[in-house]
Amino acid sequence: MGSGLDKKIISKFENIEYLGFIENPFVIIENSKALITPIFKGAGVKIKVFDALSCGVPVIGNVLAFESLNIGLKNYFYLFHDEKSALVEINKIDKLITEDYIHLKREFYKFYGTPEILNIINRLVYS
Repeated sequence: MGSGLDKKIISKFENIEYLGFIENPFVIIENSKALITPIFKGAGVKIKVFDALSCGVPVIGNVLAFESLNIGLKNYFYLFHDEKSALVEINKIDKLITEDYIHLKREFYKFYGTPEILNIINRLVYS
């Protein structure tokens, strides 16, 4: 999801479906194996990253993708610095099993599951 992903990266994977920009990607994220999010500018928490973690979907991203997130979830942050390390992190996702996704969802709500935070997330996602 998003715009401007280099076609060279897309062509390296047979089992990745690139969708481009989507207005409300929550349902698609919820049914995905991972969120790949290279972010090159911006600040603060990225809503798509929150969406993914709240659904139990691990995130593959660069340093900016994980900015301002609780380090307690770092086992579900697949950090890359360049194209080669991105490929390594993407391949790690294939080894995850259903219980890993369930555990991530539980851990996310352990850190961010207060009513105040859930209200903020809901406002940002559904507004």
